Order: sequence, then structure tokens, then C-alpha cells
Amino acid sequence: MKFAGVIIAALSMAVPATGILAQTTAAPLAPTLADWRADLADIVRDIRTLHPDPFARTGRLTFFRALRDLERELPSLNNEQRVTGTMRLVASLGDGHTYLEMNSPRYALWYPIRIYGFTDGYYIVSAHKTVGDLAGAQVVEIAGRPVAEVAARAADVMGYENASMRSERVYPMHSEVLMRGLGYTQPDGRLPLKVRLASGRIVDRAIEAMQADHPQFKDDATWEWQFRADLYGTPVGTEQDWVTAYRGLSASAFQTTDTARPPFLTDLRAFNARAIPTGRAFYIRTSYISDTDFAPFFQKALAQVDSIRPEKLIIDWRKNFGGDGSQLSLVLREFIERGESPPWKDIYILTGRKTFSATVLALGKFIEFLPLSIIGEPSAAGLNHFGDPTSRSYSRTGVRLSVSTLWHQLAESNDVSDFVPVDVPAPFSFAEFSSGTDPAVDRIVRGDEMRSIPVIARRDGGMAARKAYEERTQSFADFTWWAPPKEFEMRQACDALQRERRFQEAVETCRLTADMHPTTWNVWYNLAGAQRAAGLLKERLASYRCVVLIAPDNWNVPSIKRLLSQPGNEGDELAPGCPAG
Repeated sequence: MKFAGVIIAALSMAVPATGILAQTTAAPLAPTLADWRADLADIVRDIRTLHPDPFARTGRLTFFRALRDLERELPSLNNEQRVTGTMRLVASLGDGHTYLEMNSPRYALWYPIRIYGFTDGYYIVSAHKTVGDLAGAQVVEIAGRPVAEVAARAADVMGYENASMRSERVYPMHSEVLMRGLGYTQPDGRLPLKVRLASGRIVDRAIEAMQADHPQFKDDATWEWQFRADLYGTPVGTEQDWVTAYRGLSASAFQTTDTARPPFLTDLRAFNARAIPTGRAFYIRTSYISDTDFAPFFQKALAQVDSIRPEKLIIDWRKNFGGDGSQLSLVLREFIERGESPPWKDIYILTGRKTFSATVLALGKFIEFLPLSIIGEPSAAGLNHFGDPTSRSYSRTGVRLSVSTLWHQLAESNDVSDFVPVDVPAPFSFAEFSSGTDPAVDRIVRGDEMRSIPVIARRDGGMAARKAYEERTQSFADFTWWAPPKEFEMRQACDALQRERRFQEAVETCRLTADMHPTTWNVWYNLAGAQRAAGLLKERLASYRCVVLIAPDNWNVPSIKRLLSQPGNEGDELAPGCPAG
């Protein structure tokens, strides 16, 4: 049975069981133009029938113009170009669960390298022993074009929901069929590369594709191998045949646990939990959410946490692609039951470009019920996203469609963010990865300030939160996806401080919130309430005046005006920072 099928035979939000377990469908050796026209029409029909809102992101008119162009071009395209063009059309919908994949053994030709994008470039993180010297090499060009340009075109074939997912979904770069279709191969199918070897020497190589023959993926042309760890490479040979960029170890070395390696490389099993005594931390990593072993694993891991009582609990979901969302309530209950007197001091959740589907649902639930900090890179989708895909196969052309069937609204209806916000960015560079340095875990363990600003405010007060905010605004200026915490999260921190009768700290937190979100009337109303509780009656009037000017039709304004008209409350002074001033 295939790897992904073993893992996620009962997924409800990631990849459907029906698609995973479907037998590879043999296609004619040479699909005709009529075959492509018929299957293209069926694919579009099935998308429109099954997807709840297929054109929500790309627009109906835009999609059908692209469809018309593809239909006109089909007669002049070769088979590889038809595959690539049809996949690109489906990918243009911008839904990570809705994509087309190859599903015929004759398409199962994969290059024996695994390329991954880091902050410092694209590198080969694993290479088949036949090209083992390429492990750890930086890819500079493909077919004479900058590798970043090629990666972007490859991602357009697979589809993505945001920039984070785009950087992950470069899988088509490993397919001879798709690289032929994109025009990057030599006539014989070899892929020309310019690479900088680990020694620093720049060389030109032409890589020949190999037929998929991994025991779990034999003759498989689908994307099921994407659910495996990056170091395992493409579905060619076995793990013993692959050389990794981490100390030149065989990929098979990561099938067993070695605590001498860093936590993220202790092993590449689906679940791992270990204490990190030097940092008074406990590390939990999961790669998927199953209906059988996910909840029991967390129960066992948290039992260890109960006995160790670490300061820092780290949950690593950077490589967690999703699974059975129905199991999340069982795990969340384990955390909530410990909420009154938790055996940890701080919780950190690590996210990344592969954090998707049911794992995003998990993030939403944890954020709602637990004070935590999110570290790493943006998730592959926002809290509101399409999911629960099903599949359809098209035997004439040998392709298979994955298509969403439900809309998951995990946040407010007006939340259009395409990822879950990150409190502290911590992307990997190749230099860090290859040396075993973890930009998230290592910094948490050594005591760097990695907590979210709301958590800092609730724990240490508004002044400490302001210091962190000012430092991060400067430090993270180059991360276009980083932003201050949402107003609601900061409001919760302010309210918590007032309940604890820490009134001055509540005022400072509410002032910081007003600086972050000055055009939102709520922040000035909340600041006025905190000032009143702290006995700052003059200051609260200035904050109320700001509410009146920003939102004159707000339902609170009549009562505010009556207060401001009382003797002694007259004036026109506005709170510092009020945009209406």
C-alpha cells in the first residue's frame, strides 16, 4: 500500500481516502486530441459540480477565458504540454485542495533529486546515490534560467493559496513530464542544471529522470510522495539509496531515532516527543492528524509533560499537512483540562509552508482556547478556506482531479487573510538546516524572547509588550507577512489584566493596542474603560472623544455624549495618537 494511503486513509480535511486508495488508472499510450477535449470538458464540469464556490479567488470570467485559450491551443500542443496546461488551468483556481495530478505509470518519471527553497536559495536536500555528489548543492539555474523563475512556473502547475504554499509546491520541478511541458528539458528529457557544489565549485549537470520504483510508490505518477519527509527524496529507489544534505547521512538513517541530532531531525517518523533538559523545554512534533494514533500520541506525550513540568512546551506543526479534523477536540480537551494549573509556563506552536488543512483547523482551536505564541513561517492557508476534497479519475488522458467540497469558516466571515498570523518569524536558511540549527527551537530553548505580544502583555504588562512590539517592528521589517497582533487579541490581554486588578498595566496594554490599530473605535473605547478603572478620569474623557470622532454613528456615542456634556467634562482634548486629531 502507498505511504500516503497508509497514513491518511480516513482524512476528512486533507487528502481524501477515495483519492489516496484509488488504483492507478492505465491510460492509452497516446491520448488523442479528442481524448483531451473530452476529459477537459469533464474536469471543468466536475469542478463546477463538486466545488462549493470554484471561482471565488480567480473569478469566473478569468477562468473561462483561460479555458478558451487552452482549448484553442490543444491541437498545437504535444502531450506533455497538454498535461501541463490542463494542470495549470485547474491550479489557477487558487485552492490548495483543488488540483490535477498525473495518474498513469507512463508519467511516473522523476528526477533523482529533491530541491527545497530556503531563505538563502534553492538547494538539493537529498540526492539519489547515482548523483550523490549533488546532495547539499545549491541550484543556480535550470535550463539557463534562474532557479527562482523556474520554481515559480512549477508552482503555477501545482497551485497554491498563498506565497508560503507557493514556495512549498515546487514538486513539478521533479517531474520529467511537467518539465518537458514547461520547456526546460533537453530533447532526451534530461534536466540541465547549473549548481554550486558543497565544495563551492560551480558545475553544469544534466540529470536523467528515473521510473518510480519505490515499494510504496511503484509506477506512481501522483503527488502522494509529497506527504513524505523532504529528505526521503522522490519515489525512486529506497531510503537507503538517498544521500541527504545533513552531514551526508543516508535518508534511511532518519528512520530510527537519534537524540544526538537536533529535535527536528531526531527522526523523520510521523510522531516524535522528547524532553530538552538544557532549556527546560519539551518538544512535540507531528506530521499528520490521523483518526487512530494522533490523540493517543498526544495523551502519552502530555503525560510526560505532567511529570517533567517544562517551562516551554513546543509543538512543531511545520511539516503537518493535515488529516482527520474530528480528532482535534480530543487533543484540545487534554490541554484545556490542564488549563487551571498547566504543567508548562509557555506554549509555542511552530508553523510553516506545509501547515495545511486540518492542521489549520487545529491552529484555530488552539488560538481560541489557549494563550500561545506562533513561531516560524506562515501556514499554507488561512483560517477560512476550502477543504474536504474528493477525487475523480480520467482514464483517457491518465490524470486525476482533487477538488474541494466544503467551505471551512474558522474565523470571522470578513477575515480574508490567507494564512494564520505568525508572532515571531523563523524561516530556515540552508546553512542552518544543513548544520542542524533550528531558527525556532534553538532560540526558544536558549531563552530568546519568542512569546507573542499578547502573551507578554498578560504576563509582564503593557510596557514589556510595547518594548517587544517596537523591537519586532524594526527587526521584522523585511518580512512582508508579519503584522502586529489583531485588535481582539490585544483587547483580551487588556481585559485579563483588569480582571487581575493590574489596572496600570491594563492601561499601558490598551494604549499599545491603540497605537497598533488607531483607526478602530474599539481600541479607544477599551482604553477609556481601562483608564476609568485606573482612576485616570481626565484621560478617559479624551479617549471617549476619539470614539465619537472616529465612529459618530456608533451605538455607544449617545451615552458618551451625555457623559461629556456633564459639568466638568467639557473640553476638546483628544487622546494622544487619535487619528481624528
